Amino acid sequence: MTSGATSVCDFRKLPRPALNRLAAHYGLKPESSLASSSLAVAVSEAFACEAVDEEQVLLGLLRHDASRGRRGSSNGRLE
Repeated sequence: MTSGATSVCDFRKLPRPALNRLAAHYGLKPESSLASSSLAVAVSEAFACEAVDEEQVLLGLLRHDASRGRRGSSNGRLE
């Protein structure tokens, strides 16, 4: 990976259709003849370079849980 970013996800375990959807999400345009293992590497590199705002992700998860009727404990921690 050229950016030095790494990922602990093993994208090689995903089926080809899932890899294709992820490739499209990240704007990758792989040739249809590309091996699944090579596509997994490309998707992994794109995923590892994605900037993530952890606070926004956690807030989104909390909002989603609240909309489904789940609540955290009184001290603000998830149960």
